Amino acid sequence: KFHEINNNKFLLNQFKELRKFKKSKSIKNIKNPKNLAIIFIKNFNKHIKNKFNSNKKVYFVRHKKTYLNTNIFLGQKMNPGIKDKILNIELKKIKLDECVSSPSKRCLDTAKLIYKKSNILISKYLKEIDYGKAENLTYKELKIKYPNMIRMWSKGKDPKFPKGESTLDVLKRLNKFKSYLTSKHNLKTKKNILITTHNVFLRTLMGSIFKIQMNKWFNINIDHADLLEFNIDKKKLRSNIKRGKLLKIFSNIYLG
Repeated sequence: KFHEINNNKFLLNQFKELRKFKKSKSIKNIKNPKNLAIIFIKNFNKHIKNKFNSNKKVYFVRHKKTYLNTNIFLGQKMNPGIKDKILNIELKKIKLDECVSSPSKRCLDTAKLIYKKSNILISKYLKEIDYGKAENLTYKELKIKYPNMIRMWSKGKDPKFPKGESTLDVLKRLNKFKSYLTSKHNLKTKKNILITTHNVFLRTLMGSIFKIQMNKWFNINIDHADLLEFNIDKKKLRSNIKRGKLLKIFSNIYLG
């Protein structure tokens, strides 16, 4: 975050003092070098927190669980509702000014639980991946019926589902939605936005932002109704997700 330091004269002066200490041969050249480092870290942390608090917050949430079998490919064709109306504390605490949802019933039901106003916007960009003819199949059934997809995955390729989409197709939709979020019109307001969407869409979001290889995105863990917080800064989405949650999200990738 050196650009943050360069844009703040107070932090920049403290940072220069630390650099002098690092280059010096003796700690005698600077009084209390340890204290100076602690003060700099505290001030830098405070600066980052203040900046995030002043920016527009964007909350992405995967819809709550449905009654359907979790082992099937659930995409755009089937349209089940959610299993329960219980919200975790994290979702109850957030302050919202606007909500955008996938048109799927499971996402709209989730949005209505969190966002109490009636003016929910709908975006087709937020849809789940189109599984095509693989919709409602289990992985074992897919393996038997469309073995070529499994072979291509094993080679690190990104095939389209039969009569459906590929991960790249979802990424294209994601980029269009990000352009909408960071447009000049939206940047003029400081409204906090809730976005309810799906598993593959959020895997694509996290994988692309954290620069993970696309063929590993299927290992990203996105829990139902889990809150993913971002800020918009200089027309870019910047993660404000706590480290513990990030470790959980990427645990399968790290272990691999």
